[in-house]
Amino acid sequence: MAAGACANASPEELSARYGLDPAPVGDGSFDEPPAAETEQSPFEPRAMTETECPFMTSEYTVTCGTMSVSVPGRAANIDVAYAVFHSERREPEPDPVVYLHGGPGGQVVNRVLGFAPSIVDPFIADRDVVVFDQRGSGLSSPLPVCSEAWNQDDPFFASDRRHADITGAYVFDLGICADRMSRYTDIDLSQYNSATHAGDLIRLLNGLGYDNANLYGSSYGSRLAQTLVRDHPDRVRALILTGVYPIEQNLIGSVPQSFEHALTEIFDACADAAWCNDRLPDPFATLERAVADLDAEPQPVNIATPIGSSYELLFAGDELLELLHGLLYASYGAALIPDLLIELEEGNRERLRWLAPQTYVDNGAVVAHLAVQCHEEVPFVVDADLERSPSRPFLNRINNPPGLFGPHMVEICDLWPATEKAASVENESATWPQPTLLFAGRFDPITPAEWARQMAERLPGATLVEVDDRGHDAVVGPCAATLMAGFVDDPSAAPDVSCFEDQLGVYLNDTAIDDTLNTAKLVSSRFDVDPGLGVDWLDLDVPFWSTGSADGEEVYWRGVDYYDPTAIVIRSGPFDRDAVLAYLGYEPVEKTFLQTAVPPDVVGGWERRRYDTATLDIVSYITTEPFELNISVIAFADDLDDLERETVIPMLNSIVD
Repeated sequence: MAAGACANASPEELSARYGLDPAPVGDGSFDEPPAAETEQSPFEPRAMTETECPFMTSEYTVTCGTMSVSVPGRAANIDVAYAVFHSERREPEPDPVVYLHGGPGGQVVNRVLGFAPSIVDPFIADRDVVVFDQRGSGLSSPLPVCSEAWNQDDPFFASDRRHADITGAYVFDLGICADRMSRYTDIDLSQYNSATHAGDLIRLLNGLGYDNANLYGSSYGSRLAQTLVRDHPDRVRALILTGVYPIEQNLIGSVPQSFEHALTEIFDACADAAWCNDRLPDPFATLERAVADLDAEPQPVNIATPIGSSYELLFAGDELLELLHGLLYASYGAALIPDLLIELEEGNRERLRWLAPQTYVDNGAVVAHLAVQCHEEVPFVVDADLERSPSRPFLNRINNPPGLFGPHMVEICDLWPATEKAASVENESATWPQPTLLFAGRFDPITPAEWARQMAERLPGATLVEVDDRGHDAVVGPCAATLMAGFVDDPSAAPDVSCFEDQLGVYLNDTAIDDTLNTAKLVSSRFDVDPGLGVDWLDLDVPFWSTGSADGEEVYWRGVDYYDPTAIVIRSGPFDRDAVLAYLGYEPVEKTFLQTAVPPDVVGGWERRRYDTATLDIVSYITTEPFELNISVIAFADDLDDLERETVIPMLNSIVD
């Protein structure tokens, strides 16, 4: 069987469509060299330039750079940013793993260390790992920002208007942006789509000297991987897909149904847990009431911006649905949905203080997103796509702006420039006989497991792993890492999926917020107050919370849930304000701590400093005698006084005792 034959397009037709040389397609064997590129090949980079990496790491050997790509009819080049994580072997396997990020309009290069356990670590022992930002996104010649969309930030996030009522204004502003995009003489939006992204990867492989690669595509990256095995099958050795997004599926209009299915999975798990079922016997009814209550009385919440200012968000029903949809992407988020609904039913909105920022949508990458979707997704929307609806109509609100996956996309794309309808091949399934490993999360709210099942049924070399305790993050965890490593090592061998046979199912968080939340149980511990110069242990009591440590520092997280930012930090040596401020999660403009009075019940020679923001606040206690030590608590203002009184001061006094 010829590798990569497409449903209704021959290799010759694909060659003509994408400007390829009609080289013979290989027979799919692993030891066959790729077809040689001709002198006229469009898949040679214009230049390869090494650059400083946008991240610091001592754990990996990394080369970063940019690849310049010429654009037909344009003087300006596109620079594609990449990073190569070099194998730990002196002579690694010749075919790297290439990670394809999601979106469209996502990025990976400057965030890769956060994902390294899933996309680098499984493979680095034997082969290189390559990541790159797709053109127009991240660090790869990012396209201009649709600043017009910011006009709707206040109506969406600072008012109590329903998002459906603002849709027309949002579409109008994106239309203005579209008109502005059409006036750029150095940008051709028809050059930003799955075919051009795939071509960039082939150029990158050529520029880095790799003959072929193992592709690892996530979400939209899984769709891009299908484009590659369709158009460039001779350059692909094996395929890993997660958050599977088949070419033939249309995302527009499908999200409310997928959202409802994912919530049903979580609510079924709640029904199976006695504590949850007793307190949440009808989750969908509770959710609908919570949406109505927040519509009637939105909750004001301050959220911090990356530059240290703050923004007041009015958290209403649309924000709650957006929040739940986002939480379903990862297991640690989905786990707390029943807890959150129980609290809202009881009138407790405390948890919204730290969850609400998850609903804020950044429209920065909207141009890169629309360039792809208006070219190859929206043109193939049919009435049946737009008529899909969940059984509970209020969930349809998830399709409202500022998200970009609802029926309003059709209106937006009617206004968008230079994104002519893609050829029909962009709506047809790609076939691929080589080994493919697919992962699907049980409660994935955007690319449902059913899509992965349908693909697995028609790919002869496919192995599908359905992960019961995951959403869009199906490849997270040691089982997936081990399976992926073994698969890439020998794709022809039957994958060993035994690690997934005894899955525990959906985990549910049951840490309720109550009056004892800020009175931590203290346990005896020891702390090295002189790291690096010797061992000088100090006896003190610390919170019985989850902990982490580094040289000269220990941090204790309250951990109501994954998103709870409340922490107590113990540091040896001089007080380092920047190190403490880093726990705010953003770069504050003002960095001054104010010296304040020490409470009379604090024993010993401590200095007290306070740092206040519109979101998290900090209190730090500092001493220099007989050793240098500082203890800081980072929390919301409503919690800070209780934590200081009930937990931090007993910690300080335990040192003297």
